[in-house]
Amino acid sequence: MKLFLPNGFELDPTAPDYCDQVLRTEIEAEAGLYKIFEENGVKSKVFKQLRKFYRESKLNPLVDAYRARVSLDSVTDPAPRQT
Repeated sequence: MKLFLPNGFELDPTAPDYCDQVLRTEIEAEAGLYKIFEENGVKSKVFKQLRKFYRESKLNPLVDAYRARVSLDSVTDPAPRQT
C-alpha cells in the first residue's frame, strides 16, 4: 500500500497518537489505490487487478516514485527500508 501514498508518510511508534497516524495513512493509501483503479476503469477484485497491473508493469512508475521518496527521506516508517 506504500506505493499509493504520493506524498510519503511519517509514522512514529513512540507518539501517543501512533494508532491514529497508522489509520490516517491507511485511509490515504486506500484512496490512492481506488484513484488508480478509477483512472484505469477497474471494477474487478483488488488483488486480481493488482496482479494484472504487476504483470503489465503498470505499477513500475509507482514503485519508482516510492523508491525516490524513500531515498529523499520523505518516508519515515518503523518498518525496514526495503519493504
